[in-house]
Amino acid sequence: FIVNGPMKGCECLRWYGTKVNISLIKSYTIQEETKCSVRVIKFQTVQGKTICSDPNNNWTKNTMKKLDLQKSAMVERQNMRIKSGIAPTKSALTHRPSTQKPGAVSAAMH
Repeated sequence: FIVNGPMKGCECLRWYGTKVNISLIKSYTIQEETKCSVRVIKFQTVQGKTICSDPNNNWTKNTMKKLDLQKSAMVERQNMRIKSGIAPTKSALTHRPSTQKPGAVSAAMH
């Protein structure tokens, strides 16, 4: 059985040495060699691009570790809110009350 083109989930045919700031990366997945021809770490950027990285590279390992820590900290904060009975509403997440006095002009508006 011959398949033309990469299998679904096998976007990375090889890994590259591309390194970006972690603030530009939102998540990662592992592309396994058993399913695809090569094992790579696929980083998803905030712009929606995929970076195919060597799983044995120190930058790759450190970036995965940092993303895992960020994710576990976020889950912990959510669990604390649930345990304390605080459930943020949609308006609480999108609206920030102004600390400005009425009639004052914000410096950001200049």
